Amino acid sequence: MVGADFGIVIGIVICVLFSGYFSAWETAFTTLNRIRMKTAAESGREYAVLRLRLLFQRIMIKCCPRF
Repeated sequence: MVGADFGIVIGIVICVLFSGYFSAWETAFTTLNRIRMKTAAESGREYAVLRLRLLFQRIMIKCCPRF
């Protein structure tokens, strides 16, 4: 019984850690400076182009959900 309880606790801890990681990633992604990313994308930086594309897709999903 003790082993099963320990497994459940470890499972919960792992879930909380993953939740914290993805919450931090989402917060960082949504607070990025769009003007700075647009300027970097215009100068040819591929990471900025990708981030702007992902941000635009995210906005379109929230604004215009497909039925």
